[in-house]
Amino acid sequence: MTTANQQPIDFFKEKLELYEQALSQNSFRPNTIALQRRILKRIYKDEIIEKDTYSYEKANIWLKKQYERKETGQITNHTYICIRAVKEQFEEFCRESRLVIRFRREPKQSLPDYFQNIHQNFIHSLPITLCQSTIRLHDISSRQFFEYLIGHSILNLAQINHKIIEEYITNAGTRHKNSMEEVLQALKLLFAYLYEENLIEIKPDFGILKPGYRRKAVLPHFTHDEVKLILSRINQSKAMGKRDYAIVITAIFTGLRIGDIADLKLTDIDWRKHEITAIQKKTKSPIILPLNAEIGNALADYILNGRPSSSEDYIFLKHYAPCNKMTGNGIGDRIIKKYYRNRCGLEKNNPKKTFHSFRRSLGSWLSSIQTPLPLISEILGHTNLEASKFYLSYDNSNMSMCCLGLDGIPVLKGELL
Repeated sequence: MTTANQQPIDFFKEKLELYEQALSQNSFRPNTIALQRRILKRIYKDEIIEKDTYSYEKANIWLKKQYERKETGQITNHTYICIRAVKEQFEEFCRESRLVIRFRREPKQSLPDYFQNIHQNFIHSLPITLCQSTIRLHDISSRQFFEYLIGHSILNLAQINHKIIEEYITNAGTRHKNSMEEVLQALKLLFAYLYEENLIEIKPDFGILKPGYRRKAVLPHFTHDEVKLILSRINQSKAMGKRDYAIVITAIFTGLRIGDIADLKLTDIDWRKHEITAIQKKTKSPIILPLNAEIGNALADYILNGRPSSSEDYIFLKHYAPCNKMTGNGIGDRIIKKYYRNRCGLEKNNPKKTFHSFRRSLGSWLSSIQTPLPLISEILGHTNLEASKFYLSYDNSNMSMCCLGLDGIPVLKGELL
């Protein structure tokens, strides 16, 4: 029996899907939506009242349990605040049938009019080509610099010298260990603006302050044999199988992210020129990729023989009513779970492989046949070469040729012989 406040799991799943759509429509990033989904699913999976049910009472008990974990140091205060905000926002969505976004931010320290006007003019001077997230980072970083000046009784730009700048960078380095590159970029733009506006007489050279790159793990990619095995497990005689096969084939040969594949429209395929045109969500930049025979045959088979009859412009659709556009992360996770983990039984070999591994696979395969790095970057749609350098790490055979021999190094201990 379920009470008025206790709903079966199907109700929860329906609400969760609508909630994710509302987040996507409000420009929430795919990673943020995926994080919220994981948090909410943990509530009904925990056996604290009745398994496979959802209720506000159960959610409150679960949240209390997380609070106890925070108090005992099992999770951080930041994590607890995050899951509490997600729970409350989802419940408000269920009650109001609309997404209500409430920002809980610490009030900004008010700047004196002198600094406030300079700061606002600097933000307005930034190129309009910058994305909003980058502008927000420059806004925060430049404001923190002005706050530092106020905290050290510096109320006029004429008082700034190289020593003050060095001291601020040293101080910022302790607070922004993983984001100093963004901090220095904001300072570089800020001081260039101040110098051009004749607000300061010094022009620091931030070019010599190059922070070390953050270490990034070399995430796994699929081997050729794994890709063949995955494709062999997809039943192409069924409509959903034709769709999944076309999605995987597109990912393998183009390296497109799952969100970009889900956004492909019928008009994005130029069958005469053999081209695929896409607008990348991550960079907002267009990319044109070749439509080879494998992709063309798979797409044609799905569109003609498997795609539901619909007025939707998007190529890949859901196969249950309403047959509308698919969400990128959802289909990517399902494909990996269904074909790679369940049908191939390869999850134990490497559980970290995701749909994005198809993109890494293309990069690694191109690197292994000695494709120039700029070309790899262009194919994958990267905005800079640094993002493509990580694919060089996958080429073990060629990387091993870079190792130096031990010739000419004297052996000083006999145990080494």
